[in-house]
Amino acid sequence: MCCDRAAAAMASYSPSSSPSPVLRTPEQSSVRGQETLRAAPPTWKKSSGSRLVIAIDFGSYASGYAWQFRTDFERDRLDIHVNTKWFEGGIICYKTLTALLLKSSLDANTTVEDANGRHLPASLVFGKSIQFMKDHAIKHLQETGLANIEEDTKWVITIPAIWTDRSKGLMRKAATEVAGIPAENLTIALEPECAAIYCSQLTLQQLEIDGDGGKLQYIAAPGSVLMLVDMGGGTIDVTTVRVSERGHMEHVQMSGGGPWGGMRIDEKFFMMLRDLIGQEVFKEFVKDNKMDYFDLQMEFEAQKRLVKHPSDPDSKQRFQLKFLSC
Repeated sequence: MCCDRAAAAMASYSPSSSPSPVLRTPEQSSVRGQETLRAAPPTWKKSSGSRLVIAIDFGSYASGYAWQFRTDFERDRLDIHVNTKWFEGGIICYKTLTALLLKSSLDANTTVEDANGRHLPASLVFGKSIQFMKDHAIKHLQETGLANIEEDTKWVITIPAIWTDRSKGLMRKAATEVAGIPAENLTIALEPECAAIYCSQLTLQQLEIDGDGGKLQYIAAPGSVLMLVDMGGGTIDVTTVRVSERGHMEHVQMSGGGPWGGMRIDEKFFMMLRDLIGQEVFKEFVKDNKMDYFDLQMEFEAQKRLVKHPSDPDSKQRFQLKFLSC
């Protein structure tokens, strides 16, 4: 599931809709001591005037965005559009590489090192990345004939659950001061909490869940406990919530996780590649052929997603990668 799609569903929530839970979070985090971690509540109300929600999934490895119009939500709350048009040629992909290494603890003094060893403020780097996603979304929608997009648009940016309040503050600063998103139109949301609200809108059949004897239509029935595991590129985030009789979601445990995402597989592959052709040769290749290196990363990512479990009859022991020599 794309977190940007889940975030669009969360922000499109209307209090009069049913079933649509509100996610409530305990005041203190058992994971972070005394730090408070609050879920971002659904904020798109009928009185707000927002006709469009654009949600940006700013990930450690890759980023993407989705959008939903009010009219679409009122007809079908899961009618959410996801961008697949990037710059990878014929590859259809929901995300493009972020090309940033995000730490779990960020603040105003944090800097990011680029490929050439230069250090820049993290808020500037993240802000420019968010601005790219924002401009890409606006341009894409303008090409469809939509005008005055920024006037009444709600923006949602999702972040990993393991980030601290200080890190969330840095992301908000980057989005407002650098990317130019109005603060009153911005929500910073935790990825697994968006996923929880999104999953609550799906039927058991859509989630491929069986064994309930046909008693339940939705997974978020009152009294049920849900565990959401968001397996991303950089991190894996886990949250557990209980659905109350009134349809509210309350944390059983605070959201947590760690840097165990799919990037670890990529790192192992490129470590093997460096050992195979030589560290210095590979370093020179990356330095002189940045776009070729980018294409190689995307090619590996695409092939990696085709790998199936050995028990699957369509599984293969090998896959091919394209290497172009200059």
